[in-house]
Amino acid sequence: PGDVAAGPEGGAPAAGSGEEVSRLLAMAEVPEEELNPFQVLGVEATASDAELRKAYRRLAVLVHPDKNEHPRAEAAFKVLRAAWDIVSSPERRKEYEIKRMAESELTRSMSEFLSRLQDDLKEAMNTMMCSKCQGKHK
Repeated sequence: PGDVAAGPEGGAPAAGSGEEVSRLLAMAEVPEEELNPFQVLGVEATASDAELRKAYRRLAVLVHPDKNEHPRAEAAFKVLRAAWDIVSSPERRKEYEIKRMAESELTRSMSEFLSRLQDDLKEAMNTMMCSKCQGKHK
């Protein structure tokens, strides 16, 4: 297979391109629903449309199967394309943000619930009689 870090014309690699290709290749193993499109593109969630487009184009050249002979390049390109499909459409981007906020709220709620449950269990255990000493433990 070819060099995963080859530049767009097969020449010298772009600065940091080897790491970015490796990052995208690793992301090809992650289930699509677990991927954050902004992380895939290597940008902040607040990136402008121009920054998103620039990041997508730069990465697309690095992992496009016609430019990169790595066996997982096609899978990496599909991950990149899926991320771009989300962030390039205002409707899909909004849907993603709503889903992400709902998941974040669910995670926060579950964390609070589990913390309260842990406290309740500790308190319940402290009120149980000890069969060895017949006392209560705190």
